Amino acid sequence: MAELSRNDVTQTQAARAIGLPQNALSARLHGRVEFRLSELLTICELLGIDLGTILANVQQEFSAEAAGNLVVS
Repeated sequence: MAELSRNDVTQTQAARAIGLPQNALSARLHGRVEFRLSELLTICELLGIDLGTILANVQQEFSAEAAGNLVVS
């Protein structure tokens, strides 16, 4: 999720905000585990953006990778 780095938020900071260990957030960011809606909404709040922004960017990243494994539900 490029929004984290664009907003100078580390994975550790985001993980703490949503109540997960950093490795659990990493698994979500790499598509090994699906995000919960509540987790995405918390990240949006942390970054000061709306859910549509994240979903649009995920769609662009997924399309760019063509065979990527990024999963958001």
